[in-house]
Amino acid sequence: KGVTTASSAVSKGVSNTSSAVSKGVTTASSAVSKGVSNTSSAVSKGVTTTSAKVSELSKSLFKYCSFISEVLSKTSYKLFSNIRKTLKNKSITKNSLIKKLKIKEILSKQNKRQ
Repeated sequence: KGVTTASSAVSKGVSNTSSAVSKGVTTASSAVSKGVSNTSSAVSKGVTTTSAKVSELSKSLFKYCSFISEVLSKTSYKLFSNIRKTLKNKSITKNSLIKKLKIKEILSKQNKRQ
């Protein structure tokens, strides 16, 4: 009887320990799952925000390039000659400057998107 009682007590102890470990694993698993879910949501929000910021930046750059292109197209030859003298580079032309800035490419790409 003493051995049986001891065996029964050990069995109950193992059972209780097993149950406690199982509950601990379930709780830990749930916490990890929530953490992953929250992290995933935060990353998703970050990507969306970054995407929106890049889009805003793209629009700003487009406006800036459009403005430069417009200014260059309206610049008189005399004024442009003065700019060229100031830069001390006789080989600069309006067209070469526009090409270097790739304004036409940017404008055509932007127009295709709209």
